[in-house]
Amino acid sequence: MTESNSVALHPIIKWAQRKERLFLELQLRDVQDEKVDLTSRGISFSGRSGGRLYEFRIEFFEEVVPEVRAVD
Repeated sequence: MTESNSVALHPIIKWAQRKERLFLELQLRDVQDEKVDLTSRGISFSGRSGGRLYEFRIEFFEEVVPEVRAVD
């Protein structure tokens, strides 16, 4: 996921979970080159903000139905 000459940073992530929903909010501005991979077992993200590379991967405790409602 990381580029050979860059060290990826971890963005601040807000997480909220309800019985039927899971919400993630990344606190990054003006993200470029973003890549989001949502599966039933986890989510991964990479993108650039302020000239820096940010990445994360979260594995879910249980499988979910992957459905994205909004990406801003």
